Amino acid sequence: MKHDPKALDFAQIAYNDAKRRGEIPLPFAIEAYLKEADLVPRSELDRKFDAAAEKWIEVNMMGLVKERDEARMQLGRCNEANKELGKQLEALRKTVDEQAKDEGLWFVAKTEPEAYLQKALRRLHEIIEGKTSTERALELLAGKD
Repeated sequence: MKHDPKALDFAQIAYNDAKRRGEIPLPFAIEAYLKEADLVPRSELDRKFDAAAEKWIEVNMMGLVKERDEARMQLGRCNEANKELGKQLEALRKTVDEQAKDEGLWFVAKTEPEAYLQKALRRLHEIIEGKTSTERALELLAGKD
């Protein structure tokens, strides 16, 4: 059995790093390094420890895999919702394009109600056509000119 002071220093660093990260059981970091460096003899207890550590890793990996799969499912739902919103936006833009070509909607207003409707229609077109920022769109929707 070798005794290497640098290995023991490294084991202490590994222990402190594991403690700081909280990612693995604290003694595992030292034990794993010492075994890999052949600084301690392997015994039946070591093998049992290895089996327990592998089981711990397996259980925790199953949890991570489950979380990953749930995140993928949520992403899939978001993608579907995004596609649906894209279809709705396309329909809105098509309507706006049709309205833009309709001369009956873009006449010179002669009365106050006509002017009010013209202003509202122009505001709506500005928002849907994406000719304004989100902040400005919210202001327009709130009635701020």
